[in-house]
Amino acid sequence: MPTATVAARRSARVPTRRADSLLLVLIALCTAVTAANIYLAAPLFPLIAHDFGSTPSAVAWIASVAQFGYAAGLLVFAPLGDSVNRRRLVAALSLVAAVALGVGAMASGTTALAAAVLVASAATVVPQLLVPLVAQRAPADRRARHV
Repeated sequence: MPTATVAARRSARVPTRRADSLLLVLIALCTAVTAANIYLAAPLFPLIAHDFGSTPSAVAWIASVAQFGYAAGLLVFAPLGDSVNRRRLVAALSLVAAVALGVGAMASGTTALAAAVLVASAATVVPQLLVPLVAQRAPADRRARHV
């Protein structure tokens, strides 16, 4: 294969700085949105309590469920990033979190809401998987900046 063709293929795979910047903004947005899952319910307790005919203090335990879910996700899913394809794991966990949040939005009681919050919070380890993914895929001369 001629050298010019090999060089052209390599340059086609190397993202431009503009594409790098756009990807990093997308990753930052994904990180912020998924990290919010852990704390999303807390400011909504008065509304949740009203919808379920309860008091805010009676539904406050859902915040603990979110923390337990996140801890479980750190114990179960974060280590998987070292042994499976991180891109696929991030995509799967993002899909699981989105579905769980949708189920939580349609929950008819606090138990169903807590179960959805538990699953969404466990899938919220996406930021812990994105940082090493960015480090792995970034060009060596821009790795520190990207991370």
